[in-house]
Amino acid sequence: MSREAIPYYPALLDLRGRRCLVVGGGPKAENQVTGLLGSGATVTVVAEALTETLDGMAQLASFRWIKRSFEANDLEGMFLVVSTGETGDDEKVSEEARKRGILCSCLDYVIPVCIQRGHLTVAVSTAGTSRALEHRIQRELAAGFGREYAEFLEILHHLSAEIRDTIREESLLERLDAELVDSPMLAFLRNGNREVAERIARTILQAAREISLAEQNRETRQ
Repeated sequence: MSREAIPYYPALLDLRGRRCLVVGGGPKAENQVTGLLGSGATVTVVAEALTETLDGMAQLASFRWIKRSFEANDLEGMFLVVSTGETGDDEKVSEEARKRGILCSCLDYVIPVCIQRGHLTVAVSTAGTSRALEHRIQRELAAGFGREYAEFLEILHHLSAEIRDTIREESLLERLDAELVDSPMLAFLRNGNREVAERIARTILQAAREISLAEQNRETRQ
C-alpha cells in the first residue's frame, strides 16, 4: 500500500558560527533574526529599511545590514537564507539559493515555530498550511514543558563526559538514560529542589557504573 509522502522532512540545524542571510527588514524578519542570533548564527539582513528593533540589533558584532534590495551575490558564503516575503523576492531568492545548493526558507523549506528549554527544542510545523495552528500548539506545549526540563538536561550534560568515560555498554547506557527520565528528578526540579535532583542522578549513575565494572571484570576473568 502506497503512502503519500509528508511535504517536509524535519531537521534541526546547528547554526553556531554559520553565516545566514535574511531578506526583508520588517516584523517577520525581526522574528527570524532574533531566532538565528539566538542560535549562534552570524546574520546579514538585506533590506531597504529596518524595524526599530532590528535597527537596534545593528550594533551587534554578529549582525550586518545591507541597505538595499536583494541581489544574487548576497548569497555568496551563506549557509542558510530566509526570505520573509516582505520584499516580494521569494521566487528569486529560492531560485538563486537552489543554484548554489543553499538551504532556503521561503518556498522550499519551512522554519517551524519552536519552544526552547535549554538543550530541549520542540518544533511544530503544519507545512505552511496554518501558522495560527502552529502557534496554538506551541502555546499548549509551552505550558507543559517548564524550566525543569532545561535544568534536567543541564544536569545530564554536566554528567555526560563522566558517563562516557565510565560506561561502555550501549544497552547499559540506554537503561541509564531511561532510569534518569523515569526518576523523580523532574518533580524535584519543578519544585525548585535541584540539589536533590542532582543527588538522584549521581545515585543512578553510580549504580550503573558498578554494573558496568562488574561486567568488565567478568569479561576479564573469561
